[in-house]
Amino acid sequence: MKLKIVVSIFLLLLLPAITFADLSITVEPSPHWGNMSHSDIQTLCENISFHFEKHLRTENEINDRVNVYRTFVGYNFATLDPDPAVKYKIGIHLLKDMEIRVDDFYYFILPFAHEFCHILHNFEVTAIDNPNLWFQEGICTMAGIWALRSMAETWEHDSPFGTSVAQDGGTAFFSDNFNHYADAYLKVYPEYQYDGTGKEWLEEYELLAREDSYHHSTQFNINPAQLTFKFLPIFEENPEAWNAVRKMPATKGKMSEYMQDWYDAVDAQDKQYVEAIANEMGISVASTLDTDTVSHDDVPYTNLTFTHESDTTISPINPKFQWDGWVMGVWEKYIDKTITTKPWGYYDFEKMYNLSHWMYSHAPSEIIYDISHEKYTSFSSYILVPVHPDPTCTPSMKLVVLADDVEIYKMSFSQENSGTFLEFDIPLGTKKFTLNIDELGNNGCDHYIIGEPKLYYDQRNGSLSEGLNADVNDDGYVDIYDVLIVRSGMQNSVSYDTDINNDGVTDEVDLLIVKAKAVEAIAAAAPRKRKVKLTTWGSMKLN
Repeated sequence: MKLKIVVSIFLLLLLPAITFADLSITVEPSPHWGNMSHSDIQTLCENISFHFEKHLRTENEINDRVNVYRTFVGYNFATLDPDPAVKYKIGIHLLKDMEIRVDDFYYFILPFAHEFCHILHNFEVTAIDNPNLWFQEGICTMAGIWALRSMAETWEHDSPFGTSVAQDGGTAFFSDNFNHYADAYLKVYPEYQYDGTGKEWLEEYELLAREDSYHHSTQFNINPAQLTFKFLPIFEENPEAWNAVRKMPATKGKMSEYMQDWYDAVDAQDKQYVEAIANEMGISVASTLDTDTVSHDDVPYTNLTFTHESDTTISPINPKFQWDGWVMGVWEKYIDKTITTKPWGYYDFEKMYNLSHWMYSHAPSEIIYDISHEKYTSFSSYILVPVHPDPTCTPSMKLVVLADDVEIYKMSFSQENSGTFLEFDIPLGTKKFTLNIDELGNNGCDHYIIGEPKLYYDQRNGSLSEGLNADVNDDGYVDIYDVLIVRSGMQNSVSYDTDINNDGVTDEVDLLIVKAKAVEAIAAAAPRKRKVKLTTWGSMKLN
């Protein structure tokens, strides 16, 4: 590793503007850089950014040009540069004697690393009118301390300036200097200290921080670094965590929602870092949208859609106006990644774009599928609730699933459990599969998304199969008597084996299996009838 760093530092001394991937940093000359030359300041900027960039994967590298200049506005900042050839500009306001000296390197490292961190989290998107700006500021303040301590370690032997500007003690001077000031922030300065846990800080200060987010909560004497400094060990032990910062969300909800959205947005290898940060704040995040965590290897399935009919999808058989209670139409992402036109009044929701396909609608709605063409055994899907822009709107809904008009599953959901994965068996032989989504008193707020809905038609993990014996009383027939016995077995102790699907309990699924088998037996014994085409249920055969 040291060889790599030495080579990189050698390049720093040779090139006027170092480039990491396509990142180019240029420092504007100024007589106010103090006793440091313009080229020295540029070398310092490049070395600070190098400490972040070397931990970023290729897809997360910053491929832009950054201009750095001396400012006298009273604060440091990162902003978009009006020059079309430049993406960002960073203004550095130096407080000490209006100049920088060798023993004041930390005065420059802290603000530059802070503003470079804002570029890392894509401030031009994530910080716009966002009440969570306080959190972003806290992360970037922590980034300054992280950079100081990281540079203290590498500069102890490999300063990009060699010993040319070091004081007595050689390059070790820098290491001692950087660690001294980092420790002051972490252990001495009272405005950065908080004795409680991250959870306690959040419970005490989050609402106040959100109220004064633009001013970094200084109005209330709150410093978000009191919280974010608690994350420093995560980044020091795992500097690859800066990859997660590249995907910080623009979520405006409270931290419980923000952290879940951040967790959902990052790549699989970075989720552990977001989860560790969330844990520091007492927030639980879950793999709500990691479809690869649900394995159905080699199990054939059909995708449910609104309008995308194909060999691997089916569309509803009931009229379109029943699908959407708001009568604004529906919005859909097809399995081929095509996204239909968004209806007026619907909202972009970051989580749904992590899914391969989805159906967006508004409660109350009813969606009915003819599934008589396959012997389906189970269903799975995600349920998501988009964030409504009106904070007084609290969407809550109820999902009821019917198999041939008999209820087999139900659940209530809201923004609190958005992203829930559900999976359940359906009775073998079901011909009509219905999803009913009703609002629970919040009509006008109740947008919902059904993500990756699938019907499986193969055996898996004890799912229903044709081999199940529904002749409960062993009289050679599956009939109404078997149905009555299973119904009784759901509530009482009976002498018969009423657990038809062998899942350890007699329930509605067992009852539905017996009913389906009884219907099949009656149909088989009935005289043959001509084929009938039912326009409301699609094409199906009645024998």
